[in-house]
Amino acid sequence: MELFNRVNQSYSDAFEKFGDSAAAVQIPKNNQASRFKSVIDFLPESNGNPISIADFGCGLAHLNEYLAETLDRPFQYTGVEINADFINFNKTKYSSSNFVERDIFFDSNVKYDVIASIGTFNIIYGEDESEHKDFVYSEIMKLWEKTKAVMHLNFMSSVVDFAQLGAYHQDLGELYTFLCKNISRNIIIDSSYLPYEFSAIVRKV
Repeated sequence: MELFNRVNQSYSDAFEKFGDSAAAVQIPKNNQASRFKSVIDFLPESNGNPISIADFGCGLAHLNEYLAETLDRPFQYTGVEINADFINFNKTKYSSSNFVERDIFFDSNVKYDVIASIGTFNIIYGEDESEHKDFVYSEIMKLWEKTKAVMHLNFMSSVVDFAQLGAYHQDLGELYTFLCKNISRNIIIDSSYLPYEFSAIVRKV
């Protein structure tokens, strides 16, 4: 998809330079665990079966690694990516997990207990922020259709001291209004884990 070309190349370049690291997915290392803990904090209650988790924009699947080390219940992990370098690496490193390209993910009828989107939309894909926002909201609608219980959306906040050129900072009030009007009012906002980020946790149950 042409919209992804620039960001896709930037991730491939970072992966070639930094290897299997937080830097390769353009995230400060110390931020990863805080983001991932927020996902665990809002998982649905266990029904005795493995929980299915789709990591939308999984990068190098560090969430999968974190869950394996931290989560005290069985889970089935699916990583979703646009970057072929990431997918190929992940399939080798995490051979017992599932990894699919974005279009294949949306084309399938499979639904997941939890869909997490962690930093996926933080870089503007095209040249226009408005176009990017429209795309983000469209993706959220599609992700909700594939969610059984919880959709966890992480963004950089618009309430910041500095915004890097090419970065997407989501206005919380605007997102909340969008979610209420189009998806659900069953929403939790978690802004406790990092100063300039937040997650919107939308629940079906």
